[in-house]
Amino acid sequence: MGLEIRWTERAIESYNQVLAYLNENWPPSVTEKFIQNLKEKLELIQKGNVQFRYSPKLSVHQVLITKHNLLFYRVYPKRIDLVLFWDTRQNPVKKKV
Repeated sequence: MGLEIRWTERAIESYNQVLAYLNENWPPSVTEKFIQNLKEKLELIQKGNVQFRYSPKLSVHQVLITKHNLLFYRVYPKRIDLVLFWDTRQNPVKKKV
């Protein structure tokens, strides 16, 4: 089965913002592709045999979901916390993981 994945409130909020942006500005196929890519990455993370780029400064891992969307997450012994979805076109100074 793998590690438990928990969504933080901030992850839920930022995920909903990404979906809202995609739905308002792109065809449905783009939103569907984002969701599919996310599912695939979460399956890899949950299995625990793949760990994506680690940022020691922020104490988080990060994975590129699409060309413009990153997911930040923390790994614990029995769970994974999704922390934040980040649009790579945003000002990096605003990013507080």
